[in-house]
Amino acid sequence: MESPVITRTHDKAGRSPWRQRLVQAERGFALGFRSDSIFFVHLFLSTAAICAAVVTDFRLTQWAVLVFAVATSYAAELFHQVVKMLLNDNPSVDVRRAQAILRMSTAATTLTIVGGAAAVLLLFAERLDRFL
Repeated sequence: MESPVITRTHDKAGRSPWRQRLVQAERGFALGFRSDSIFFVHLFLSTAAICAAVVTDFRLTQWAVLVFAVATSYAAELFHQVVKMLLNDNPSVDVRRAQAILRMSTAATTLTIVGGAAAVLLLFAERLDRFL
């Protein structure tokens, strides 16, 4: 049986399920951006990467890698925020266990971001090599 919170979000104002999902996604992004200042760092760096990609005239496949790297970084940070919220809202979880879970979530997020940044840096290295 679904919880009232999940059921209630699908029946709002007669919206179709796909439209309600878009509304939920927008509210989720807004909540994520307001919950941690790291999102502003991501926003600044991704904007800088996109501007640099325009200047260096990225090809389609390079744009695809850049978009994928940015999207996975944001997704990893959002999942990390979810883990933190769940741990903070559940006092029955042992403190040591919660710290271990948070460390693993942080490690997974960091690995995703570093991997995406490395891929983007390789793309820029290839493009700059062609200019020189």
